[in-house]
Amino acid sequence: SKIGKIRLFGLAVVLSIVTSCELVLFDESQPNDPVGNFDALWNIMNERYAFFQIRSIDWDLTYEEFRPRVNNEMSNSELFDVCFEMLETLNDGHIFLRGDAGRREYTRLPELSPGVFSKNVIFNTYLSNGAEVIDGAYYKEFDGIGYLYYESFSDDFTKEGLDKLVDNLSGKKGLVIDLRGNSGGNPDNAFILAERLVSERREVIYSKEKRGPGRDDFSEREVFYVNPHEKRFEGPITILTSPITFSAANLFVGIMRNFENVTLSGRPTGGGGGIPAVYELPNGWTFSYSATLITMPDGYVLENGFDPDFFVSISSGFILIGRDTILEFSLNNLRNRPN
Repeated sequence: SKIGKIRLFGLAVVLSIVTSCELVLFDESQPNDPVGNFDALWNIMNERYAFFQIRSIDWDLTYEEFRPRVNNEMSNSELFDVCFEMLETLNDGHIFLRGDAGRREYTRLPELSPGVFSKNVIFNTYLSNGAEVIDGAYYKEFDGIGYLYYESFSDDFTKEGLDKLVDNLSGKKGLVIDLRGNSGGNPDNAFILAERLVSERREVIYSKEKRGPGRDDFSEREVFYVNPHEKRFEGPITILTSPITFSAANLFVGIMRNFENVTLSGRPTGGGGGIPAVYELPNGWTFSYSATLITMPDGYVLENGFDPDFFVSISSGFILIGRDTILEFSLNNLRNRPN
């Protein structure tokens, strides 16, 4: 049978690229049968999953509910269904289970209603003429207000691209950053972008890793800072958010929430405030889970997401005529802000 391994994707100190490491957690005697694989799944979650307390989940009770449904005569498909149903009780968008023949399912995927965001409207109405591509983002000016549409934190920023962004923002009265369709990516990009938009060094998040079966068995807290780049924009910023604003995008919102010149507009973010890890079961299946608990300096848990300062939606009628009232409200709000 295979050796169980865990791969943890984490923020590195001083914003190096996201790295991974492997740790052997089970020896080769771990049984490779349905019962052994189910127990391995439950045990690693018991020791390493970071959110039982904030989700008010009794994992021991969950074992008592699902373990009787597992036996060594069941098929792989039946085992997958039971394991996935158990993971599904956690309602965590960072959890997936990958089984035979590439079968892979997430326990929760953020949902987006048309009343929050329409990518077609953004590109057909607002970015169709004169938009500039800056690395993986789109930039355009609207009457003295900069607008940055950024779809994925997997799209890396370059120094040249961010220098160009800051040059474009020179003399502008404000900046709107649209993350309504951004479901995450590389968390380092959240810091790289933030350092171009802040005026001073501050503690922005605390992180600790779950490391044992006890509900309070966490590593020592690690403090992360954002440091202002010498070439930066210091004006007012509005970030557009939605339930899709998840994982690294939610992290960026948390970082920027530490600064007084930042407001949120739209709908609450989707959370996803733990760095995911990936584990391999004895049968070769893999699953992911949230391995770290990340909080704001005041103790607020990023997994819970962030409410907007301005709760705005788009009526279906405006969408039909190609209008985004969340974007237009935010542009006007910044434009009319007193100097």
